[in-house]
Amino acid sequence: MLLLVSTITLFAGCSNQSTEPTTKKVSSTTSSTVEQTKISSSEPTSESLLKEYPASEWHPGKMDIQGMINATQGNETKALQDASMVAELTLSPYFSDNTDKAEIELTKTGDNFYSLSITNNYLESEQDLERFEKNSELLMAQQPVNKSINLYIFTGTGMGLSRQVVTSYQLKDDGTIAKI
Repeated sequence: MLLLVSTITLFAGCSNQSTEPTTKKVSSTTSSTVEQTKISSSEPTSESLLKEYPASEWHPGKMDIQGMINATQGNETKALQDASMVAELTLSPYFSDNTDKAEIELTKTGDNFYSLSITNNYLESEQDLERFEKNSELLMAQQPVNKSINLYIFTGTGMGLSRQVVTSYQLKDDGTIAKI
């Protein structure tokens, strides 16, 4: 629960960017002052709006699903909702442009096995799609592997993009993750 509160607090403080126009005074060579107004534009850039996933970030291997179930007095539905919220708050900057367009959900797929699904159908550029794909690979390379999550599904696409990403990873019997 402390992790959840800390994560929510951390993310609440990170979104204080202003889109207000800024005014800057620039003096000219004739002693007069010229005002220039700089307004944010939404022109396409060659950089992705998604952040690159760092190796130091939280990953599903750090999630104790059974501990979360125990903390909710056995209420598995509530525990999965809480776990999904933690995953979404932590991972969304790497799979969404912070506009709540990505869906990150942990669901039960069997008797002690779970599935983590990350979907973004609103990627805006090829760079975002490439970063989405790279971040899924970086996330799956993290250790230790969560042996309770047996399936990971990443789906990324967007209007006007030439391709889409649909990648799945599965927990193998030897405890490693393999792309399928």
